[in-house]
Amino acid sequence: MATSTAADEAITREGIAALQRGDAAAARRAFESLLAAGAEPPWLLLAQACRMTGDFPAEEAAVDRLLAGRPRDIWGLIVKADARTRAGDARAASTFYDAALKAAAQLPS
Repeated sequence: MATSTAADEAITREGIAALQRGDAAAARRAFESLLAAGAEPPWLLLAQACRMTGDFPAEEAAVDRLLAGRPRDIWGLIVKADARTRAGDARAASTFYDAALKAAAQLPS
């Protein structure tokens, strides 16, 4: 989150706790409430909650938002590749997996 308040951080912690206990619907509500309030949610966690609730288009939309701001985010690229695999788009999936590998290769060792 670019500028987070204590309330935003508390909501994020609530969402994380919901994910940890397997309550993806509660996590998604928490993360989406940040978005509704004009705050930037943890996109990757929102994507995970959406996937866990079976809303694959929303998962991909969330990871697209993450990648719009951080195009070399390794986990984001992997989640996007997985989403494209699930959609039957092997070519796009391969492109995103390759981008994740290239981004990982650039990390300091």
